[in-house]
Amino acid sequence: MSNLGKQFELKFKEDFSKIPESTIDRIYDVTTGYKSISNVCDFICYKYPNIFYIECKSHKGASFPFVN
Repeated sequence: MSNLGKQFELKFKEDFSKIPESTIDRIYDVTTGYKSISNVCDFICYKYPNIFYIECKSHKGASFPFVN
């Protein structure tokens, strides 16, 4: 797989799944170019008592600049 963003998402899902008694659901990613369709996040994760809405981002480089 050449897309680094998708690789990062797969790694995130793999790692979060290792947390005991947790769940993770991948929200369907629209890649067909329909701009009117948007998702609140990439993943919905749950570990009692918290729910997390995770938007995964990747950046080429040694750090993630917040100005981007």
